[in-house]
Amino acid sequence: FLSPSMAFPTLTLTLTLTVISLLCLSSATTTANSTLASAEIAALTAFKLNLDDPLGVLSTWDPSTPAAPCDWRGVSCSVDRHITDLRLPRLGLSGPLTDRISDLRYLRRLSLRSNSFNGSVPLSLSKLSNLQLLFLQSNSFTGSLSLLSLSNLTSLDIFNVANNSLS
Repeated sequence: FLSPSMAFPTLTLTLTLTVISLLCLSSATTTANSTLASAEIAALTAFKLNLDDPLGVLSTWDPSTPAAPCDWRGVSCSVDRHITDLRLPRLGLSGPLTDRISDLRYLRRLSLRSNSFNGSVPLSLSKLSNLQLLFLQSNSFTGSLSLLSLSNLTSLDIFNVANNSLS
């Protein structure tokens, strides 16, 4: 056992080292989450840049806002600020669906129904392993939809691509 005169400095040193370790761990986690949030913001920004938005519904998508992207129209986030939902139905949006959408690793629901999205449905959607609902119906998508790529979407419960020109 330590003498009383030695116990206090040892306890103080132990507590100090513990607090420093926790602060370093917290900082590393914050940096990792910040990097991931930046990647998700970049993915949504690339998505927006490819679109014609005649009604200006995506004008709230400003990366400089403190709560970005969780305060953007059609975007919902988890408690730890990962994008889980992208819901933009019936907003008059048109253009291709960018491959960058697959950078939204935590996405569970994607609803782009009843717009004028065109081109092919990106195969990169198959990387969205958390995706549960995919609503792409009533757009102008063309081309082939690979069932092989859809088999990677093991969490997918609802999938609707009706009223497109897909084969």
